[in-house]
Amino acid sequence: MEAVLPVIASATRSYTRLTLRPQRGRSRPPIPIFLAFLLIACACATPAERQHPRPRRIAFLRAVATGDAGTQEALVGELQAGGLVEKQNLTILGADPLEAYPSPADAQRAVRTWMKDGLDLLVAFSSAGAFAARSVSSDLKIVFISIDPQAAGLVSNLRRPDRNATGVRFVPPADRTLALAKRMFPDARRAGLAVPRGDDAAGAHLKVLGGAAAAANLELVTRDYSSEQDLGSAVEALAAAGASFIVLSTSPSATRSLPALESAAAQYRLPVVANIEQARFAVMSLFPESRQLGRQLGLQALRVLEGVAVRSVPVQDPQRFTLVVNRTAAQNLGVVVPESMLREANLVR
Repeated sequence: MEAVLPVIASATRSYTRLTLRPQRGRSRPPIPIFLAFLLIACACATPAERQHPRPRRIAFLRAVATGDAGTQEALVGELQAGGLVEKQNLTILGADPLEAYPSPADAQRAVRTWMKDGLDLLVAFSSAGAFAARSVSSDLKIVFISIDPQAAGLVSNLRRPDRNATGVRFVPPADRTLALAKRMFPDARRAGLAVPRGDDAAGAHLKVLGGAAAAANLELVTRDYSSEQDLGSAVEALAAAGASFIVLSTSPSATRSLPALESAAAQYRLPVVANIEQARFAVMSLFPESRQLGRQLGLQALRVLEGVAVRSVPVQDPQRFTLVVNRTAAQNLGVVVPESMLREANLVR
């Protein structure tokens, strides 16, 4: 709307001149003619006139430094397609994919710093980041990635978010994940899950996975851990409980502990199944396609920056998923991957 204000003003001045000084023998133009003239003027506005008239400032807040810029690049690409170009009329804070704020206190300090010079939008790549930003300001507009934003309390209504945040659900397709795992491990009766304490995303994933395990006729065995140091003990307990494989907890804490999990799983010869791209040692990974996720976030961010109310921007589900099969890791553990799974996979390592 801001982009066409000059055009509206020009149209109004033209109508006013015709109204105040009508030519002899002619009546004043009626309002419908003015409205038609205004619509034509707006439609004829140049692309430059439709661009955002003032610079925007956004920030990226991460809980994990993954180094994966695919989602971010796709997001920025959508903003550019909408007329917001970095270093021209767009400033991006926290743009380095390796810049992360793992603790709520660190995240809150970062948000306060960014807000000192004004911040139009914050992109939170985790539920923890969204909560940290909201605790600093209830007015700051947020787009997020979250496993279950409704259960976590970020929104109460997915179709009409009632607070200052909307985004995309990073929904691990638990039912499909376990169905694929059963094909890879047909004799499996138990699946293991090491759950990091104090991580809201881990709790949401546990809830989703529990229901899917029952549907897949699998017993889900869980063990909690509080640090990387005791993750090995949790994996040992899962192996002793008869787990045929481990499902990686989809949470920032578990992602930060990937090296420790890889080491412990190798020690007890337990295959790992994951729902994130970063777990390259997993025998199988099924996750939302990162660039498509970024495009969805970018379109949401663009709408919010254009002035659309957050409540009018529904929370979305991922549109595409990627299946990766690590045949080398499976062979090292004596696991035979069905040929049908290799054909279905988007990538075989």
